[in-house]
Amino acid sequence: MTPAACIAVFACLQDTPVFRGGATLVRVDVEVRRGADPVRGLQPEDFLLKDEGRVRPIRHFAAESAALDLVLVMDVSGSLRNAVDTLARSAGEVLDKLAADDRVALLTFAGDVRVELPLTGDREAAAAALERLLREPLRPGTSLYQAAAAAGAVVSAEGGRPAVLMITDNRSVEPRSREAHAVRALLRAGASLNVLVIPTAGPQRLTDSVRLPGLPPPEDLRRIASRTGGEVAEVDDLAAALPRWLDRIRMRYSLLFTPEPAGDRAFRRIAVELSADARKRLGKGITLRAREGYYPQ
Repeated sequence: MTPAACIAVFACLQDTPVFRGGATLVRVDVEVRRGADPVRGLQPEDFLLKDEGRVRPIRHFAAESAALDLVLVMDVSGSLRNAVDTLARSAGEVLDKLAADDRVALLTFAGDVRVELPLTGDREAAAAALERLLREPLRPGTSLYQAAAAAGAVVSAEGGRPAVLMITDNRSVEPRSREAHAVRALLRAGASLNVLVIPTAGPQRLTDSVRLPGLPPPEDLRRIASRTGGEVAEVDDLAAALPRWLDRIRMRYSLLFTPEPAGDRAFRRIAVELSADARKRLGKGITLRAREGYYPQ
C-alpha cells in the first residue's frame, strides 16, 4: 500500500459517518426470516422500533428496492488462493445481482488493508477491479479487525443502504483488543458485517473445538456480525454461496427514524421488534437481525 493510500484509509477510520439517508434520520436495516427464508411484504406498522427503550415513529420505510452500498472485503492471505480466484471469476454473476442504483466497493486485506475500488456505480470499473484479483499477489498476515473497520470507513454519509460482505478463513493474528474498534466503525457507518468463512487446513473451522494459539475464535466474528445486524456462515462452495448471500443482504427492510437530541453523543441502544399484530399474523419461528445501536451526530 502506498503512503497516500494508508493515510486515506486511516483518515476515514477516524471520521466515519454516523447517519444514513439524511442529516436528521437514523437508518436501521432489519432482516426478517422464517428459518432460512426471508419474510416479504411487511409494512412500517409491522415493526416496533425503540431508541433507548422509547418507541420512536418510523419516518421512512423501504424494502428490497432501497439502493445498496455493498463493500466486498476479500482476504488475500496465502491460504486463500482458490477463494480469491473464485471471487474474481464470479465477477459477472456478482455484479448481475446489483440493481441500477447500487454501488460496490472492493477492499483486500492480509497484513495490511487496501482499497482496490472505492464505492462506485460504474460496473465496468467494478468488473475490472474484481478481475484484477486473478493477478493479485497473495500477501502475508490477516488483519481481520482492521479490514472490518476499514470497510465501515469507505461507506459514504449520503449513500445507499450499507452492507459489508467479507470472505476470509478467520486466521487473523491481530490482538482481540481491536475488535471494539471494528464494531465502533461499523456501527458508526450503519453497516452490517456479513462473513463467509472458507475452511482451510488447520483447526479454524467454525465447528472445531481446538484453536491455534493467538487466533481469535469464530465467536469473535459472530459477535461483531451480530452487533451490526449481520451474520457469519462457513461455506465450502464460494461460487454457489455468493449469489445466495447477495440476495440475503438485499432482502432487508430499512427503517428510518428521528433520534432524540443527544448532547453528549454517547452510544444509544436500539431494538426492533415485530408489532403485536404482526406477531399474531406471522406466528412462531420468526427471527429479526438489526444493529444494536448508533452514535448520535
